[in-house]
Amino acid sequence: MGPESEFTLERLESALVVNPGSRVGTLTGGEIVERRRKLIEEARNSELRTIVVDFRNVECLNSGLLDTLCVVWGLLRERSARMVLCNLSDFAMDVLNVSRLNKIWPVYSSRDEALDALAFSGEESGTDTIAAP
Repeated sequence: MGPESEFTLERLESALVVNPGSRVGTLTGGEIVERRRKLIEEARNSELRTIVVDFRNVECLNSGLLDTLCVVWGLLRERSARMVLCNLSDFAMDVLNVSRLNKIWPVYSSRDEALDALAFSGEESGTDTIAAP
């Protein structure tokens, strides 16, 4: 599978911007579990204060991707860190509304809006693509 099935990570100060590839929202079972391992490892990083998930490339969300978000959020919540979402399609926003997950994660219309709300400068210090082992 190519980059459209991976999570790309960008580090910004004490935040991590997660860019799911366009097909991440359609991965199932073992496929999503393999691709999210590195993301979950990063979420365990005690210095990480915020994760911004940028859905600009994702049209739909399935239960595997929602589960991944819940796992990451659970790890962050243990230490009072935050997770926010941005650039959701209308369909993805409907899924969040129906599942009521929009009540626990702030949603912003753009990455810049999310970063501004979190008071980050947006200066990138590195980008990694997470690939299956």
